[in-house]
Amino acid sequence: WNYEYFNKKTINAYLTFKNKFDMNLMETDNSISIPLNTQTMLIVSSMDVIHSWTIPEMNIKMDAVPNQINNMLVKVKKPGILYGQCSE
Repeated sequence: WNYEYFNKKTINAYLTFKNKFDMNLMETDNSISIPLNTQTMLIVSSMDVIHSWTIPEMNIKMDAVPNQINNMLVKVKKPGILYGQCSE
């Protein structure tokens, strides 16, 4: 995944494995912060195939489709660590 903030700061996140034999324990080497109590626009796209990006704790799920830009406004209302993932 690649993330870009409004100030053009870019973060690249690559898969890492806690246990090389368990594909359910995948994480990324970098994380992002979403501001608390601030309307934030998430914009997604894909370069290869359709990905379905989700943050289950926020009931957010959106498709990243090649050659198409999808967006969604979100507002984080309580602090915490949330995990995003590809769900399809």
